[in-house]
Order: sequence, then structure tokens, then C-alpha cells
Amino acid sequence: MCYSNSLTSKTESFKDKYKLSAQVNFQVDPTYYVSAFTHPLWPIITDQGVEMMEWGLIPSWFRKDPKEIHNNTLNARVETVHEKASFKNVIERNHCLIPSTGFFEWQTLGKTKVPYFITVKDQPLYSFAGIYDTWISPEGKAIKSFSMLTCEANELMAEIHNTKKRMPIILPHTQEDAWVHNEMKTQDLQLFPSEEMKAIEISRKIINSPQPNRKEVQEEFHNKDFFQGSLF
Repeated sequence: MCYSNSLTSKTESFKDKYKLSAQVNFQVDPTYYVSAFTHPLWPIITDQGVEMMEWGLIPSWFRKDPKEIHNNTLNARVETVHEKASFKNVIERNHCLIPSTGFFEWQTLGKTKVPYFITVKDQPLYSFAGIYDTWISPEGKAIKSFSMLTCEANELMAEIHNTKKRMPIILPHTQEDAWVHNEMKTQDLQLFPSEEMKAIEISRKIINSPQPNRKEVQEEFHNKDFFQGSLF
């Protein structure tokens, strides 16, 4: 599953890609690495523009402490999204784009996990398919949150994420408008091709450090105990 992301594009490039007015009060705060389990606020694109949302969907009907559910809704399997109570009410009407400049996944080799940084070739800024909902807290505060759709891995991602063999659904830029305006069904989503992706091995020491959110976390690194290098 995908539980990490990055966003390091320039604000101007972000606004251009998502057709945001230059007057929109939004700035990209460079993020080199973030874990979904910290439930970060992330700039999410809806049919209304850009909004900051929390990673880990809280269903509108949920009446307990969000901490009881949001670790379980970081991802939404596309195969079962129409069946799960947390997602079935929003999958047809609350589509969103999750911007990314690269994500992270771990390859299991024996008892060790080797981290990789994965990007899309020729697309320094791209989008994952997502869904979102709005939850009203007991104090009356509206909290918007999202989940990332995942699917079975392509050839590249199956080699990296070699245990569960899953990957986030990456949208071709030609399908982003249709998805965000709820004009696409989940059955229209396609597996993103391996040949359009790049994966490099990165430092285990940096990504496992107390402060992994730094530029060096995305740099290619050949860990001493494994010499995997770049897959592609």
C-alpha cells in the first residue's frame, strides 16, 4: 500500500497544472517525505479548486473519535471501494486529485526492507486518484479528509512492493479533469505502465531517521548490505 508522498514543485508550476488562478492564495510548502500515519494536511484538487485536507478519510457518518478509523482509511482498494462502508457513499461523487512529485515504497529482502523513491518519467508533477469526505466534529468544525485509491501493482511496482504487490492509482494527465469532475467510473481507471515510471534505491538511514523530510531522502543511494541500484 502507499503510505508516503512528496511534493516539491514550484507554486507557479502547481497552479499552472491544476488551472488555478494566479490570485488563488496558495503556496506549495516543499515536502520531501511525509508519512500518511502522521495524517498530514495535503493540497487536494477537487472540482472546486485546491483545498487542504487530512490524509486518512473520516466518513461523514462517523460518530466516534477519528483516531479509531483514520489509520484504516489512508488507502482505498479500488476492487472493494464500492463495498466498504467508509467509502461507498463518496466513490461516485467525491473524486479528487492527490498531487505528487514522487512516492516511496519498500522492497522486502529477507528480514530487511530496502526503500525506493518512485517518480513518473517526463511528469515532475502528477496526480493520484483519490476520494474525500467532510466530517463534522462534536464542536461543529468541518474537517475534510481523503483516501488514496490503490490497485494491483504493475511489473515495476510488483518487484519493489514484493509482498502485497499494490500501488497507488496514477492518473494520466489526460484523465485528471474527467476524474476530478466525477465523469469517470472506477472501471475506467487503467494500470499505469511500468515503462513510464522510474525507481531508485535510497538511503535506509535517512528515511528511518527522526527527520526524513529533507532533500537527501530522494537521492539515489546504494545501501551497503544490498546493491540493488536503480531498477530502471
